[in-house]
Formats: sequence, C-alpha cells, structure tokens
Amino acid sequence: MHLVHLPTGAQRTDDAIRTAHDINDTSLVLWSTFCRLSSELAGQHAAVRWLGELVEATGRPIAFSAPSCDSAVETHVLTPPAWSEERTLGWLGGLRAEVTAMYGSTSIFLERTDGFRERLS
Repeated sequence: MHLVHLPTGAQRTDDAIRTAHDINDTSLVLWSTFCRLSSELAGQHAAVRWLGELVEATGRPIAFSAPSCDSAVETHVLTPPAWSEERTLGWLGGLRAEVTAMYGSTSIFLERTDGFRERLS
C-alpha cells in the first residue's frame, strides 16, 4: 500500500494524489493530506466528491484515513460503482489487514459518491 503524504514544493495536493493513484495498486491518503485537499477544494464534502470522481475515472478504489474516537484510525474507502459487493468486501478485507498492521485497530467506512456512508466494522 502506498501512503500519500502532503506534497512538497509547488505541487497541488490533487495532483500528488492523482499521481500516486495512477502508479500504485492501493493508495491511502493520510489525514493531513486529506485536510490539505479539503482546504484547496473548499471543504471535506468537495474533497470526498473529488476522490469519488477519481475512482470513477480510473475504475480503482482509494482510501483516506481520519482520526477516530473509537479506534486507532478510521479508514474511509471509495470503490468503483461497477464493483460487486463481493469484490468490494474482498478488497476491503485485504485493506483492513494492511491498515491494522500499520496503525492498530481501524474502523472501515465505505463512502458512496451520493454521500451515503456505511460503517463496515
């Protein structure tokens, strides 16, 4: 899994995320990077919408981390709309193992482009 950190220099956050997403199978956008993207795009809803558009355009999922009161971290996942529930759950199982190895406990949330959020753990 590739962790997407804050871009350095003059690179825009959306460009850094797009580049990482294009060259890696799985990308996890760190909370600080997601916050910077939110600032550049005028809010968290706009940032989630942009990530959803990236997923739809590439046909590949992406995740971002967030602070949590219930676990070490929350992991929010956007998967392509064409993915079946079985494929999504299988991919999430692998992601959970990787995130848990890095951070400890995690709560997984499946984000949908229509704004619906489902907690999977």
